[in-house]
Amino acid sequence: GHCDIVTKKLEKAAELLVYLESQHMLVSQKTNALNETCKKLLAEQSTLDKVVSEIDAPLKYLEEVDRLGPLLGLPLPTSLARNREYQSKLKQTLKHNNQPHIIPKKQ
Repeated sequence: GHCDIVTKKLEKAAELLVYLESQHMLVSQKTNALNETCKKLLAEQSTLDKVVSEIDAPLKYLEEVDRLGPLLGLPLPTSLARNREYQSKLKQTLKHNNQPHIIPKKQ
């Protein structure tokens, strides 16, 4: 009677413990996968930041040409004049990419 009730409760507790262990392993695996993905994304972001810097450097020269050319009475090449809108959009993208990014905490 009484021992059977205690035994059933212990069996149920053991089942719950096994379930909790499996859930813990699942959460741990997902956390590790997420951490690896974050590392890969941070490495990719670093690579993209380098590309942005490489693109940004020549744009500074073009901005100077845009600014100084008319002051010196030099006609702006039509290719540069046509690309002003593109340059503006590219500058906006570069500014956006230089905004601070949230970096996940290491565990």
